[in-house]
Amino acid sequence: IARSTKRYLGEGDKYRFPPATEQFTPVGVASEILGTLARDASDSLCEKVTEAVITVPADFSDAQRRLTRQAAEIAGLSVVSLIAEPTAAALAYDLREENETTVLVFDLGGGTFDASIIDINTGLYQVNATRGDNELGGDDWTDAIVAYLKESIEREYNVSIPSKAEDPLVNGRLWLAAEQMKTDLSSASSASTTLQYLDIGEETLPVVEVTLSREEFEWRTEALRDQLLDHLDELFDGCSFEPSDIEEVLLVGGSTRLPQIQALTEQYFGLQPKRAKNPDEAVATGAAIQAAIIASRPAVDSGPSAETNLPTTIKTGDSELSLTETTLIDATTRSLGVDSRD
Repeated sequence: IARSTKRYLGEGDKYRFPPATEQFTPVGVASEILGTLARDASDSLCEKVTEAVITVPADFSDAQRRLTRQAAEIAGLSVVSLIAEPTAAALAYDLREENETTVLVFDLGGGTFDASIIDINTGLYQVNATRGDNELGGDDWTDAIVAYLKESIEREYNVSIPSKAEDPLVNGRLWLAAEQMKTDLSSASSASTTLQYLDIGEETLPVVEVTLSREEFEWRTEALRDQLLDHLDELFDGCSFEPSDIEEVLLVGGSTRLPQIQALTEQYFGLQPKRAKNPDEAVATGAAIQAAIIASRPAVDSGPSAETNLPTTIKTGDSELSLTETTLIDATTRSLGVDSRD
């Protein structure tokens, strides 16, 4: 089970993702994922897909973006555009009833975190500031539950659980159980897991049961919550905006389902945040909209007499978005270097 591979792009090492025992390169895993998506799309459309719009974390470096393109090329895809995930997500929200809105996209996925301040004025989406962390995501909340499971099992059954490297299978089972508990804690005050025939060293535990309360979970992840707050503070310290300037907070990424995250954003901005029906799909939906925007441009450039079957609008929420009148202006999150001349 490969997860959070985006964190490792840019590093040449191979990684093991428990419970798998094989090792994989991040680029290799990314190419497999992109190739599978392209094949699924081709089967659905009954037409071979050869081009792609790909989203990346806002804080990705140039090297990481190049490796993303490389993974796509290995999968047989030509990348027509790379866009930041929060920027793509903003396109997926139905906010076009208002003439001008300043929004903050709070994107907490499984492996990365991004926050972007975006001005939306009819068809213009302009990113004014962004802050990201490629090593902070929902998996860190899962890891906190794994640590709790290990402590509870070792204390209750007087055993010592090996590390990931020593026993990827046991650690993989614990991680999958922790991931389900995290999901359950999004809507319940406590979560339990039952593990049968857990092999730890030479000992087999027939049945292991562990319960975790939401209160304990949030206490154990308070440091992660503080990291998110620090990033928000740094975002506003580095731009001309204040938290009070934000008119809408858009929650993106599956990890924003956690009540702890919803409470954090509501307290920080004093606003009830908006969340899509399925926050896991907001970024992908935005990428599809951007692909439609790009596909519509040749018809515009070739003049009014050009014949085309491409649509000029797309349905989003309760309104329609004009593909020919929508423009994204993204922000550069990394320094491009300094040129010194005499």
